[in-house]
Amino acid sequence: MVDGGPLMPIRRYVDGTEYRAWLIGCDAPGVEKDVNDLKICLEDTLALGYRARVERPIAEGAGTVTRAQIEEALDAMERFEGHRIIWFGGHGDQRDEGRFFRTQGRRSDHVPLPWLYDRLDQLARAGSAPLWAVMDFCHAAPKAREWSEKLVLFCAAHGDEAARGTEAEGGRFTQAVLRGLTAAQPNEAGQVTVDALRTWVNAVVSSGHQHPFFVQGHYGTRVLNHVGPQTPSGTGAERSGDPLGPATQNAIVDALVGAKLAPRAKRTLLFNGLPDAYQYGVPDGPDPISQLRNDVKYLAEAEPVDGQDEPPLALYLANACELARPGRKYRDALVDHRERVLRAPPTTESPDDTPATPAMTLIELRSALCAAYPTVDDVRRLCADAGLKVHRISLQGSVQNIWADALREAYLVNQLEALRALARKEYPGRF
Repeated sequence: MVDGGPLMPIRRYVDGTEYRAWLIGCDAPGVEKDVNDLKICLEDTLALGYRARVERPIAEGAGTVTRAQIEEALDAMERFEGHRIIWFGGHGDQRDEGRFFRTQGRRSDHVPLPWLYDRLDQLARAGSAPLWAVMDFCHAAPKAREWSEKLVLFCAAHGDEAARGTEAEGGRFTQAVLRGLTAAQPNEAGQVTVDALRTWVNAVVSSGHQHPFFVQGHYGTRVLNHVGPQTPSGTGAERSGDPLGPATQNAIVDALVGAKLAPRAKRTLLFNGLPDAYQYGVPDGPDPISQLRNDVKYLAEAEPVDGQDEPPLALYLANACELARPGRKYRDALVDHRERVLRAPPTTESPDDTPATPAMTLIELRSALCAAYPTVDDVRRLCADAGLKVHRISLQGSVQNIWADALREAYLVNQLEALRALARKEYPGRF
């Protein structure tokens, strides 16, 4: 992407959020290269569903940033409801009265780092989605403090260290972050997590002169996105004659294979716009076609997330229809399958298959927990008894939001059933 070119369209998630990035730089070696490389990565290189709309950098070509412009960018971030990314590149000053991010103006215009980090923390706490800040300048690391669990902070150097960079190669830290998005060790679902990126960048950048500093927020399972989990429920899709039964699922897989969508490289694209938990929850297949079968079967039984109008399999097939171009024959087959999914009646459990403990969706479980455990102390006690790390759960806001965060944490550590079992013991018949 070159300056003046069109921006990539905003990629929306099923929860209505989107990504946006602000790039702030001042005159320093490598800033111009970092700005250009960040724009290309965020707007064009990242996989579909991860791309961010980049706000025009405040320092294009470096040397023009003022404190007023920085405050204006932070105010714009406050008005934006979605996943936010902010990058600072340039110079950091360390003097008797403290540490500062240097603007192009006189010393009185430079931005005190304590104020800047207070502002970022406040923005993270007030927002509904994670905020990722990358600080590539000298003396960037903040002093010890309590941080919002929604802030993911990457700093290029500790307080008494310089951040390295050259005009030709860019900032050493920023370039390592960009390379790490593809070079860091992925998880089983092929995704680079914040932990993996942090480990990779730290190994690449750390030297006798520069050591990165990181604050990882609670929302750090993915670099640019975290959506609450959903689980499949019901076995009605296996009934004979059901539009989502085995015969239809096999036909969908055949159409996907015919459209050349079986390679593992296409898997993430097929899940574009669906919560991460769907990919996490599908059992691994020994080969690409077996994986397709597992994916389709899982999605046929999965419930939509709150606020999502279409079934997960219908969204998956909508992606397949787009990717199947120009294979008209297979695209038409996928469109037909999608229509059958949309017309399918809700699945119900056969009386013979009804478990001793009826299944609950996450939404139903959250509602029941809110009614039975309506206070912060209730949430803290039950989560601690279930073995969850309470400090990783946000205990602020409404009881619905608190329990949503607690259930997200329970899902990530595979403790959902343990949490429900404790609640069922205290309130028989309600869980």
